[in-house]
Amino acid sequence: MHEKTGDVYLLMNNRKDALIYFEKAITSHVSLKQYIKASLIYQFKIESFSKTQEMLMNGWDENADAQNCLQHYFDNIVKPETLLTEIQSVYENKTTERNLESFLQIIKLQYKKDEALQQKVKTISYEIIAKLIDQKPEICSELAFLIKIMYR
Repeated sequence: MHEKTGDVYLLMNNRKDALIYFEKAITSHVSLKQYIKASLIYQFKIESFSKTQEMLMNGWDENADAQNCLQHYFDNIVKPETLLTEIQSVYENKTTERNLESFLQIIKLQYKKDEALQQKVKTISYEIIAKLIDQKPEICSELAFLIKIMYR
């Protein structure tokens, strides 16, 4: 309801009041742990890239639709060198035993985006598999992905 009210204010060229209602909608989504919905308001209505990314990272941190939040977070980054830096940063600072396997699945998708990412994604993938193999022997199946990409 708040988002629609904000849309109406935008149609009336009243951005100031629109932002008030968009923020109310965001607060509502966050209280329900709907970080992707909140991020979309930041992205398309408020047009704030930094707030969009912050909201998606909050979803990852809070484990609220975490995998989709991080996937959107990475998808929003256009420059390969920036994406590489973010992948490394999230890996080093925002992964735990709880979310390492999800992180692995997400970076596998990033691998295909640009050659500049491939070596680092492979290295991180091997590290994750090595960390998880004792608790989750089935993680070995991920080695097939790595071997497949090495011999293309």
